[in-house]
Amino acid sequence: MLVTGTQTIKKTQIESTPTQGKLEYVPATSTVYFYSTADSQLVSKISNASVDIGCIDGRVTATGNAQTPINVSGTNYYRSQKVYQFTPSVANPTATYQLTIYLTSAEIAVWGASKSSLKFLKVNDGIDLTSGTINGTNSTIVVPTLIDDQTATLGYIAYTASFTGFSQFVLFDNSIALPIKLTSFTGKLVNSNVVLNWKTSTELGSKEFELERSFDGINFASLYITTAQGLNGSGSNYAYVDKNPSNGANYYRLKSIDNTGAFVYSNIIKINLSGENTFTIAPNPVTDNFIIQFNNLSVVQRITIYDATGREMKDYLPASNFGYIPVNASQFMSGVYFVKLITDKGDVLTQRFIKQ
Repeated sequence: MLVTGTQTIKKTQIESTPTQGKLEYVPATSTVYFYSTADSQLVSKISNASVDIGCIDGRVTATGNAQTPINVSGTNYYRSQKVYQFTPSVANPTATYQLTIYLTSAEIAVWGASKSSLKFLKVNDGIDLTSGTINGTNSTIVVPTLIDDQTATLGYIAYTASFTGFSQFVLFDNSIALPIKLTSFTGKLVNSNVVLNWKTSTELGSKEFELERSFDGINFASLYITTAQGLNGSGSNYAYVDKNPSNGANYYRLKSIDNTGAFVYSNIIKINLSGENTFTIAPNPVTDNFIIQFNNLSVVQRITIYDATGREMKDYLPASNFGYIPVNASQFMSGVYFVKLITDKGDVLTQRFIKQ
């Protein structure tokens, strides 16, 4: 039976940094709080252990404020990005206990009203939550016995349930299956272009896909949006060619969006673009004027400048005797642009610049 209520804790600063935790001794029938050694923020609580369990390492192994897909027994659901891991120094698979985990207001906000129907998913150690096979033999679904919602006043929510044995834990919602099942998302470099392909097997209530790109693997921007093509819930194949990748690392991820506005991100793909010939843009960011300097300008056949949507802004046939091309960008709107050079060997080199 689910109970909603309150419980007293010593601190209300909840740990939201991955890999943080602490080794604690857990005697029988006692209550032990786990605070991270790095910043003393609260991780979890273990109480009412059936036996003297001994030392347990309890920590947060992953964090985040979004919903993450998880496949359980062949069906995709959403789970929390926050993952907990509890490892006793001496294995004790039969010990029973109550576990309480804590999430910040930011971590639980994405769930909205469904936060009151979330369940624990206890998954055996060694099972990858993203790509592993999760089923009834290596996982257990447990309904919380207490949900203490203090988001409005103290900035956290706590979930408590009874368990046997230790492993990794997440919260998840198995009441609604994900409408979109992505079976693959791949990318490859073809003639200095990045070809991206993705495939779905199910698209129930799906709306669109948004392809995002990043140059640092952290800050992503929209690159391409396409309407979902799956008919009557069936899957489909998709492709997109990025004709303006940047020299160096290019990161891509896919955002699958359903008709309710809910979305989920794919894995991140990294494509490196490099070559023997190089060029520089200076200064970068650009105010009004900049130069394009190539280490061997005589082999450059064409220089083209594009905006972030792929629209051609300027086109040059190199005729400089100074080893560089001056460019007046004073009429460009603020934003991200790309310079593409084509050499006499057909090599295509691309770099980006920012117009302030």
